[in-house]
Order: sequence, then C-alpha cells, then structure tokens
Amino acid sequence: MRSARLAVRGPAQLLFRGRRPGVSCMAGEDAHTYKYPRPAVTVDTVIVAARPGNVAPAQMLLIKRKNPPFKDCWALPGGFVDEGEGLDAAAGRELKEETSVDPSSVALTQVGAFGDPGRDPRGWTVTVAYAALVPSTNMGVKAADDAKEARWFDVANLPQLAFDHKLVVRSALRHLAKSPAAAAMAGLPASLEAAAVKLEGPWQTTEQPQHVPPKRTKGGVQPSPNVGFLLASRKKGSDAGKQTEGPAIQAAHPPPKGHTYEYPRPAVTVDTIVVAVPTEDEPAQILLIRRRFPPFKDCWALPGGFVDEGEGLDPAAGRELQEETSVDPSSVALTQVGAFGDPGRDPRGWTVTVAYAALVPSTNMGVKAADDAQDARWFDVGALPQLAFDHRRVVRAALRHLAKSPAAAAVADLAASLEAAAAKLEGPGEAPAAK
Repeated sequence: MRSARLAVRGPAQLLFRGRRPGVSCMAGEDAHTYKYPRPAVTVDTVIVAARPGNVAPAQMLLIKRKNPPFKDCWALPGGFVDEGEGLDAAAGRELKEETSVDPSSVALTQVGAFGDPGRDPRGWTVTVAYAALVPSTNMGVKAADDAKEARWFDVANLPQLAFDHKLVVRSALRHLAKSPAAAAMAGLPASLEAAAVKLEGPWQTTEQPQHVPPKRTKGGVQPSPNVGFLLASRKKGSDAGKQTEGPAIQAAHPPPKGHTYEYPRPAVTVDTIVVAVPTEDEPAQILLIRRRFPPFKDCWALPGGFVDEGEGLDPAAGRELQEETSVDPSSVALTQVGAFGDPGRDPRGWTVTVAYAALVPSTNMGVKAADDAQDARWFDVGALPQLAFDHRRVVRAALRHLAKSPAAAAVADLAASLEAAAAKLEGPGEAPAAK
C-alpha cells in the first residue's frame, strides 16, 4: 500500500485515529492518511430455481434495467452498497427492492468479487456477487425500484446481459453446482456446469469506455478523469448538474435529468493468505507482516493494500504480496476467498477488502519485508498472534477455503488440520477499532 501524509480530510481520504488505552494491538496514534481513488461498490444476486428430479430446466431471475447505462437490457438484480451497510445486507436489500423477493426466503451465499477495469461504462466499479438456489419460481416476483421488469429465464438460454454479468453468472453457476443443495438434486450440478460452459468467452460489451489510467506523482496516485461518475438516484428531483464524469463517458452516456447523484464510495483493498504445507519438522505455516504505519502500527497483519484504479483485483493481490513480502506472485497460485465489508472493520473509514489465498510447498520463498511492512514472518496456523483489522475472520475463511482445495486434498491430513486451525479462530478476537 502506498501512502502520503495529508493535512486535510476529503471524500477520498482515510483517517487513522488515535490509540485507545488498554488495547494491546492498537489502532494508531498519528494522523496518517491516504488520498486514494475509490471505486463504487455494488452487489449483484444470482437466483436459480430448480426442482428435485430436474422436471423442468433450471430458471434464473433477471431484471430489465429502467435507467442507463444498458437501459432496457437484462441484468442481474443488484445495486450500490450504502455506507454503513454490510455486503450481505446490501445483497438482500437490493434483491427485494428490484424483484420484491423476500431475502429471508433465500439462502444467499457469496460467490466473489469482480473488479476488472472497464466492467462498468460509468467508471471504476467493483461488484460482489451472491447466489442462491430456490425450489420454485413462485416467489411473488414483481419489478420495482430501478427494474422495469423482472422475469425468469432458462439458465441454458439467457439473453445478452449488461455489464460483465455474463462472467458473474458463469462463476455463480459453478459456485451453485458445487453446493450441497445442488448435490441433493440428481443431474443439477451437471446441468449448471453445462450452462456455465455455454457462457465461456469474452464478457465485454459495446458500451465499454476506453480506460484512462491514473497518474502516479510524489504526492500519491491521482485519479483518472473517469474516477467519479453519476448514478441513478433513489430520490426524485435530485441535482443533475453535478457532473464528474470524464468527457468521453459523458458523451456516450449522458445522465438522465433529475435522476442523478454521486454515490458514496469505499476504499477497496486486497489481502493475501499464503500457507505453507506442514513438514516433518513443523506444522502448516502462514505468512504475516508487521505493519510499519498506523492504524495497528507494529501489529501483525496479512500482506495487502489498496487497489489502484485501472488495476484488476487479481493483479493487485499479486502486486501487494510482492511489495510487502518480496514473494514472487507467479510462484503462488492465488485464488479468491471472498470480499469482507462489515461496517467498522477498518478504523480509517469505510473499506472493503477482497481476500486471496494460496498453499505453497515450503517456507523457503525468499521472504523479505518491504514497502509498508517492517517485518515478514511465518507463524504456525494453530498459534497466531493477535491480528489487525478483521484479519482473524479473513484468515478463518481463507483456511476453510484452502481446506476444500484439491491441493489440500493431496496432502495427508492437511484439510483436517486447516479446519481445526479455523475452528480455533471462531468467536470474539478481532482487533478493536479506534473510536
């Protein structure tokens, strides 16, 4: 992560607050702020209806967009995350607002985060996708809010989709195909996988703008002209004159009058969990860094940092791992664990992180602390120190993610040991945030 000390507070800054007495892993003591470009963060939901016995083809719930971009195109139900709102809660809220489906009637699980550059013609946007299998299409579906229409489609015969929703749907179908709910229905995992295969190939649409990369200066990273953008408002009559889009995007997608506003945006980070498999001499090890700066200065944490505008999530994870630990990202097979965005998880302000994990065969990887890390060290996964932010929860999820991987299955008893280490991290124990 890159930093620059600033004297003023602004919408794209994160403020590190003071230490709290009696806290062992403290949030920080100096005003150490980052003026960093922030993307908008959205949630999308993939709802698939399937009956036991595969009596009829599986169906997917889509909405027809009421507003640009992609006006009158089919898309996944979803929308922007409100500040102070968790990702899970946002997914349920958006599903209900656009389709009238009660979120308590579906078991939404997170698929992952999607943040490829250019995925949204309005500007830099990261979405977190959720999916659920339901037993019937009889769910009282009714379009509302930003949806002009809501309809079920055969998963094997979907219409052209807005944004990168083709990629999101493909990942969601494979996520659901591996679920216990799908496994309980004969033939369903195979049919979902077959539908996902039909969606292979590029996701790009004709509405993609040309990306303008950010400029790096001694003062930090300056946003590109399209870092800000106008979004459809929930409030009628809101100010349509505050245009912050880049000229090219404004020309291609002029905002509808009386239906615009600039949405609050969080900072987005990536964190990496690298676990070395056990040997005859030592148990499985996890790579941690000691933070050089507040918040949580001198505390142990996961290697990670802020995503640059114009950078995909996967490359950002590899870059941050290398910058803070000197580990070559090409030597590890990082896979995404998921996104974490609970309110209050970062004392600097509203932050969403996307976690990546990998199993490696050895701790002999030339680890050397650099950038914002003052130390980098391997720890027994069953005896971790107190961790900064919500990294205890992130590690717990990552260990369970790795325990289910083919790489863990190839090592005797590794899956069980990773699950046991994850179980030790259940319950309280997150580092307290400054108030």
